[in-house]
Amino acid sequence: MAPERVLLTGATGAFGRYLLRELAGAGRQVSVVVRAGDPEAATSRVAAALAGPVPGGVDVICGDLARPDLGLTAGDRRRLQASTTAVLHAAASTRFDLALARARAANVGTLRNVLAFAASAPSLTRFGFVSTAFVAGQTGGRILETPPAGAPPVTTYDASKAEAEVLVRSGLLGVAVDVYRPSLVVAGDASGRHAALAVLRLVQAGLMPALPGDPRDRFDVVPAPEAAGVVVALFSDPRAAGGTYHVAAGDAAPRVGDLIALALPAGRRITYTGPGLEAWEAAVRRLCQVRPGCTPVYRRVGSIAAYLANPRCFDTTSLRRVLGAAAELPSALPVIAGALGRLRSAAA
Repeated sequence: MAPERVLLTGATGAFGRYLLRELAGAGRQVSVVVRAGDPEAATSRVAAALAGPVPGGVDVICGDLARPDLGLTAGDRRRLQASTTAVLHAAASTRFDLALARARAANVGTLRNVLAFAASAPSLTRFGFVSTAFVAGQTGGRILETPPAGAPPVTTYDASKAEAEVLVRSGLLGVAVDVYRPSLVVAGDASGRHAALAVLRLVQAGLMPALPGDPRDRFDVVPAPEAAGVVVALFSDPRAAGGTYHVAAGDAAPRVGDLIALALPAGRRITYTGPGLEAWEAAVRRLCQVRPGCTPVYRRVGSIAAYLANPRCFDTTSLRRVLGAAAELPSALPVIAGALGRLRSAAA
């Protein structure tokens, strides 16, 4: 019998590279499909994402998830179909500001192509889909590990991922389909484009004197390496097959005030405008009258403000039932502090 082989998509992405490290570190045989002009360029992209050599047991293949048959050559398609026993689909656009049509193309269209390919793999036994906890949209309170309830989305990203969850659960494959929902994932080398870091950088610069919500609210953010470890542990565990899991800090998520304290300069204070966005948006309008050049900046961080305005806790009951103590994620506060320090040094 041929060894089990995982097809991982999104291996060069901000979260996918950690999934690849976890899979390879666990001794799994992995195939990754990478958009590139030739095999050498594809391998170079993976090595750059990993900041090191491509591990043994990892097969890098040129392709394009946006195209039918994943843009593979006929030979690569046949080889991948014959060898794939499980698929972990992590490729996505995580931008919050895309037009809805583009977000759907990136997050629903590519999933449709991956599902069609997976259905053609005769030895397929498992399909894992990396979604997001924020498919909850504007819902506040305790969010259960159940299908989205149709709440209005906050961003086109949320909307497209909720639509993707409906598609992945539609029974196209006939095998166990798992849905993994990370909360906000951050790595120590995250760029200033990361949504949470962008807000904290504004706080650091004195350009965000007000935020919606309350400093005692929790805001779920998790460190990327450990979150990837939880996803791979679920993906590798037969008991997790077919479930939906919040890969989140849950009741242990950091408080907003503790996150803001990482960036708030000594002697400065920040005002919390309470639940809802109205008071915060009024404060932002006043700020923009004084500093018109900041208007585009505040637009970019509006999605995080909307999440803060609707505090929620991502329930992790299903996650803890399967993984027990291994489901406990460490605090992301040290990771965020390190990322802020790196960004501060780079800007100096």
